Amino acid sequence: MPPRVNRPVSGSEQLGGQLTARIVEERSDGVIINGARMPATIAPISDELLVFPSTVLRGTPEDAAHPFALAVPNDTPRLRYLCRTGLHNGGNTHDEPLAVRFDEIDAVVAFDDVFMPNERIFLPGHAELCNAWWVDTGAGALMTRQVVTRTVAKSAFFPGLASEIGKALVVAAEAQAALGVDRVLLPAGTR
Repeated sequence: MPPRVNRPVSGSEQLGGQLTARIVEERSDGVIINGARMPATIAPISDELLVFPSTVLRGTPEDAAHPFALAVPNDTPRLRYLCRTGLHNGGNTHDEPLAVRFDEIDAVVAFDDVFMPNERIFLPGHAELCNAWWVDTGAGALMTRQVVTRTVAKSAFFPGLASEIGKALVVAAEAQAALGVDRVLLPAGTR
């Protein structure tokens, strides 16, 4: 998806049209791409990045450089990922239960005058085809299913976590009662 710094304006207008990945030069053997995209999770550790049209394009002159789909090898020169630091610090499932099981690498991919040969670019300059792509290919439904499945799997963990926290609080309360402690004792300097 195109990165957004100003929600009310289209992707082609972000930072004066310079932020979102776009075709900046057309050559007989391919195109040059500049700008950024926010790819799906774990893209930095994949072999290839698939860049799909991800927003409805208006077909205006400002949008002319934005309609395309790409298949980009991750070792393409001048392509780089800006990744968020992982939450997993090498611990085990007991010490880092969320990070070990559910951490994902989120990133922004930057195209810095990246050359894409013709055989790796699809739908260049065809806003109407890019807009229809999601519905006509069924890709929108399939990607939505993947997002929902991933989110449900993550969400199922939280009720279990809340249950375990509740159990721990009951055990702590029972221990305090057995010891005759009428309130939680905190270390000095904390409240």
